[in-house]
Formats: sequence, structure tokens, C-alpha cells
Amino acid sequence: MTFKTERLYIRKFATKDFDLWKEGYENRLPPQNEFDVGTVDNLTKRYFNQFVSALTEYATKDKIYCFGVFDSTTSKFVGVLEIIVLLRNDINWGSIGISVNNQFWGLGYGTEIAKCGTLIARDVLKLRRLECAIEIDNTRSTKIFSKLDYEFECVRKNFSFNGSEFADMEIFSKVLVK
Repeated sequence: MTFKTERLYIRKFATKDFDLWKEGYENRLPPQNEFDVGTVDNLTKRYFNQFVSALTEYATKDKIYCFGVFDSTTSKFVGVLEIIVLLRNDINWGSIGISVNNQFWGLGYGTEIAKCGTLIARDVLKLRRLECAIEIDNTRSTKIFSKLDYEFECVRKNFSFNGSEFADMEIFSKVLVK
């Protein structure tokens, strides 16, 4: 599965992506704000191959679809798009998450990734309802999903572990098929 946007290729990770993936993380800038992880550890080929293998299994089970995002001109690894199927049956409910390597911030990639991810969720994965969880005060992420007409729904208390503690999250949602 490969998707093309104006400037990006969004596709499942493959073991051949190791060098691009590693370079993308190695070239990250120091943390730019409180929500930015900055540099990433464990950039080994073994870890990456296990990661790709696990992602393949999750997608086969219709649980998690994790895509690498690559610049269509330079092939540089820009970030990640993740769509999680939360519930099928009559509900077809999912969650979307995006991550842009911080050396590419401010270029509009986040919106481009989220827009494509929303279309993948609706047209390919046949999800009817999609939501995203954003840490309180993460205005960069809030702006991205608000531009795409996701609506603020609620705050879930102690919802997600952010690396050091459980954080409250704002939930934004979009009904994809009415």
C-alpha cells in the first residue's frame, strides 16, 4: 500500500527503509518543545527489522496500520502515520496519530499527512469514525486536526503515558461517513 500526496509517499515500512529511517532519526534536532521527543535511541537494524515484522503482523490482523512518510523528491524519512482500528462490527471506529521529525516542522507536512491518513481511514480501511488524542496545550497538533474539521469532543483524564507520566488528552473526532 503506497499513497502519494503533493510532496510525500506514505507507505508501509519495509526492511529496505532502514537507512532512511535511521538517518531521519539521527538528524532530528534537540527537543523543540515539551511535546517533542528530540533524538531517538535504539536505531539498530535488528530493532528496525523487529519493528517492521510486528507492524506487518498488526496490519494482517486489522489492528494497527503504521506507515512511513517519505519526501517524494529526496526520499528522506519525514515521519510516521498510524491508524489504529479500535472496533469493527457496526461501529468501524479508529484512531489516527501522526509524527513529523522535528527537522521538518513548519513545512506543512503534518497537515498533509493527517489529511492523507483521514482519506486512507475512510476509503481504504472503511472506518466510519476517526479520532485523535492530543496532549493538553499541544497547539501544533490541535491546529492540524482542526484544519481538517476534526471537532473537539472531550478531555480524557490520565489517558496516555507520555514517557514520564500519564497525561490528560484532548479527543478530537471526525465522522467520515454519514
